[in-house]
Amino acid sequence: MAKTGQMFLTVTISLLIAQAALATSYAPVKKEQVYSNDRKHFVVIDPKTERHQVFSSDKPKKVRWDFSWGAGHDTWALSNSGRLVVWVSWRHVKEEDSKRPCIVVFDWHGVKRFYSFDDVSKLRKRGPREVGPIGEFWRVWYESIEVTDDAVTITVAGGGAVEVSLTDGSLVKVKAVKKAAKDK
Repeated sequence: MAKTGQMFLTVTISLLIAQAALATSYAPVKKEQVYSNDRKHFVVIDPKTERHQVFSSDKPKKVRWDFSWGAGHDTWALSNSGRLVVWVSWRHVKEEDSKRPCIVVFDWHGVKRFYSFDDVSKLRKRGPREVGPIGEFWRVWYESIEVTDDAVTITVAGGGAVEVSLTDGSLVKVKAVKKAAKDK
């Protein structure tokens, strides 16, 4: 009977170790400040509370407006006016999540616009030398992101680029990929 119990414990521990070895883990997301390109405004991204606050640099203790959204390994951009925040999802996405938002535009009312992975990109498998999460179901949806004074330009997988206006949140330019928007 003692051998059976010991064997059960050994098998259980082995399974737990194997499961942990196959699991994907990420570095913890830290609180950060994201500045507008002209540095006149900033947004404090707080992954713990998921409440994000926009400030003017000349009044850094007075919240201009705030909004709620989950924060992960994502990219954030703030307009020079301090009126819009653009959230761009992490580069890696699970294949089954292709209909979920990958770009969300916020203003003081909350979500102003959003665009799904299917709206802006053709998901691709990770290349053999690319680093990313473990699992065959993971896909890449963009190659690079550039934030300028008036737009967030995302070079998407499958070719082309999308440009999100930092003036009104619209998808202002689409090259070689389809365009669609869901307005609130």
